[in-house]
Formats: sequence, C-alpha cells, structure tokens
Amino acid sequence: MPFSFEQFYLANRRMLIWLALAALLWLLGGYFDLIFVTYFVVTIVLPAARQLRQRFGIPARVALVGVYIVLLLALGGFVRFVTPNVVGEINRLVASLGTIQERLIASNDRFAERYPSLQGPMLGYLRSSLQPDVRDKLETDLEDEARRLGLPDEAAHSPTRWAAEGGTPAASEALSHYEKKKLLGSLFEEAADFVRKHAPQMVMLLYHGIATLALALLFSFLVLVDLPRLKEVVDGLQRSRLRDFYAEAAPTLTRLGASVGIGIRAQASISAINTVLTTIGLAILGVPSLAMLALIVFVCGLVPIVGMLASTVPIILIAINTGGAKLIVAALAMILIVHLIEAYLLNPLIYGAEFHFNPVLTLFILFIAHHAFGIWGMLLGLPVARYLIRDVFEVPMDAGRCDAPPESDSG
Repeated sequence: MPFSFEQFYLANRRMLIWLALAALLWLLGGYFDLIFVTYFVVTIVLPAARQLRQRFGIPARVALVGVYIVLLLALGGFVRFVTPNVVGEINRLVASLGTIQERLIASNDRFAERYPSLQGPMLGYLRSSLQPDVRDKLETDLEDEARRLGLPDEAAHSPTRWAAEGGTPAASEALSHYEKKKLLGSLFEEAADFVRKHAPQMVMLLYHGIATLALALLFSFLVLVDLPRLKEVVDGLQRSRLRDFYAEAAPTLTRLGASVGIGIRAQASISAINTVLTTIGLAILGVPSLAMLALIVFVCGLVPIVGMLASTVPIILIAINTGGAKLIVAALAMILIVHLIEAYLLNPLIYGAEFHFNPVLTLFILFIAHHAFGIWGMLLGLPVARYLIRDVFEVPMDAGRCDAPPESDSG
C-alpha cells in the first residue's frame, strides 16, 4: 500500500500540530525575552487603559496613548536619573570589597569575644561551605602555620578545641586567629570574585533590559493600537488552510496565556509593594545605594521565593560595609518583616486569590521548573502548572475563571 501523507496527517494530526508549534517556539527562543516582556507590558497596559476609559469616559485609543505616555516618561526618568546611580553604586561596591572584608573580620572577632562557645561550630560550618580545592589549601596553610608555631598537625584541624583540651594556649590562640582570618578571607574572596566577575555583566544586563523594555513598549503599542484588525486576521485562520492548527491550538493557548497573564500581574504587584516597603526600611536604617538595591529587589521579586534570598545578599554586603553587625541584624529583621507581610498578607490577597497552591507544592513546582528550564521555569512555572492542573487535568482549584483573554480596549 503506497504511503499517503494525507492519511498519515489525519492519523497523527494532533501530535504533528504540537510538534510544529514546539519547533516554532524553539526557533523563536532567542527572542523569548522580548516576547515575554512584550506580553508583560500588554497584561499591565490593558487593565490600566480600561480603568482610564471607565473612570474618565475617554475613547479607548486616547486612554491607551495616555498609559504609554506615562510609561515612556517613567522609562526616560529611569534612564536619566536611576541608571547612572545604579552603575555608580555597582562600581563603588566593587571598589569597597576590601573594606567590607576588614569589617567582616572585625565583626567576627567581636562575635567570638561575646559568644566564645559558638566559635567552634560556626567555624566548622564555614569550613564545610568552602569549595573542596579551597578547603584543601586552607588545611595545608593551617598545618604549615601550626608547625611554625610549634604545634602538631592535629591542632590545625581544630585550634579552638586543641587549646581547650590543654594545648599551648598562646600558640593555639594565634593559630585560631590565623584560622579565622584565612577562613573568612577565603569565603569572602569567593564572593568578591563573583562580584568582580559579574559586575560588568550586571551593567550590560541593565542596559540590555532597558533596550528590551523600549522595544517591548513599541511592539506592544503597535499590537494594541491595531488589536481589532489583528483579531480579524487571527480569526480568519479558521477559514484558511491552517484551520486545523487554529482549532487545535487557539483554545489551549488562549487559556494558557490568560493564566500566565494572571501570574505576571500578581507577581509584579507583589514585587512592587515589596520594593516600596524594603526601600522605606533601608532608608530608615540608613543603608546607602538605595537605587541599586531597589532595582535588585524589584527584579528579584519577580521570581517567587528564590528572589527573596537573592535580593538579601547585596543588602547584607552593603550593610557590612556601612554599619557592621548591628546594621546587619537590623537589615535582616526588616527583610523578615517585609517578607512576613508578603507571605501572610500580600500572597493571600493577590496571588492566593488566583493560585491556590500549597506552599510545599509551590516549592516543588519551582524546583522542578528551575531544574528543567532555568530562570524561565521560575518565572512561568506556577502559571503553567496552574493551567495544567486546572485546565488539562481538570482538578478543581477555585471558582474563578481565566478562560477568556484580556478584554480589548482599543476598538
């Protein structure tokens, strides 16, 4: 029986359609950041334009243009006033790494004087966090220093315990101080190398993000201002040779897009509120580099859960350089309060109203999504998981509906 492409297509139509769509998505992978930011802008602009139209009774296109004028002014102000400060603060952070290291060692010495019983466990934990090659080099340096001080090699493994068990007090104290200095120096050098390596990349990423956002504003405006005609073109696919693709993919992509849009708006709202609260707290505490830290908090806040941990690191580094241990504790307390507000107030009100996920399930989804797709998995994992659970597997989650795409206001 001769091979018939038509019969093969009819027998495997659904699989072939989704393979073709997957191939198209793969080909567009290099532009995915622009596509995502453009969709992000669309999901923000449409509700804002709708509110303007309903509140002031103005035409839809006038409301749309008004929203974009505000966005362009905000982008221009960011480029003019915030960007130079962020770049300058990144450069100052790199230049002050040596001072931060000295303050960190001094803070540790004060901690050791106040809580001597905690020094052993803390140093053991810090040792275990080193990279294996760095840890081996540290052990070799400690053994060499122990021999120089007239101590056996066993003392190099735990100088504090060796002194407590009857070793030479003066030599053991000198070796313990040497261990703390080398250990903290090794840990900080790893962090400093990371900062020095990625600081130029952060600056380039900032400029790339600005350019991507500008293009996304342009593309999203062109889409929204001509949305009725674009809808007619898309609907016309039902009467074309691509009608099978439209019938198979359009309902699914519409529901998935709506779910992603809900997730984007919810997480952006949470991130914006967190940024305002964190910036106010940092200003009250007197932490400098507010522009850079606010930008980091907002961008990291777009990634659920993990973003909180990522944004805390630069805040602690700057707190060390500015005020030492007291400012670190105050900054950590402020961050904890902000994220308690997020967990117990903002998430239930904003995110939890749409995504009824158990916290353990949320962590599991984010872990799998990050392992499989990296940062994009972290950004889109929860909305896509919600779509799969609710719309594909039809597991009851909530009474709300997100089956329809955002309403057009540009007609």
